[in-house]
Amino acid sequence: MTAVVLLVEGAVLAALFWVLAVFVQRQEMFLDGIGPGTIALAARGAGALLGLGLALCALLVLRAGLGDRPLGRAVRIALIACAVTHGVLAVLAVALVGWGAFLVPAAVLGLLVWTLLEHTPPEPRADASAPGSPPVPDAHGSGSPGSKASASDTPVPGVSSSPAGPSPVA
Repeated sequence: MTAVVLLVEGAVLAALFWVLAVFVQRQEMFLDGIGPGTIALAARGAGALLGLGLALCALLVLRAGLGDRPLGRAVRIALIACAVTHGVLAVLAVALVGWGAFLVPAAVLGLLVWTLLEHTPPEPRADASAPGSPPVPDAHGSGSPGSKASASDTPVPGVSSSPAGPSPVA
């Protein structure tokens, strides 16, 4: 779902920047000495970079989703950068256009955060057979599966094993 939304959004934004470039060229206006051709070229380049960046993020999300594996560090960094960009776009949209335009980047931001949380790497678990790790007690309380020792056979520091109780300290 997230990959499809990012791909569609990348195509729409690239087309929007292309339309903006056409409008700039037809206006024949200069911006502080910069000609309309340069501004149109910059708009087309920005649209292409934004569209390709969103397509790359869509490809990374699709690859992680189809492989059903946790995201790597580089993929997480790319998706976090994409999420931050959408957060900034959402703020700009609500400030410049209104709450209706805010919904699209905010929804994509939510999908990106959900994707990042859904594909988190699992916590490393301590292996019971690893050297140096304490034995894991089985159902009978013993340290190893084949031992016949009970929990009362294990000495506890500071507690005497005699039936009369601990000996007085002189």
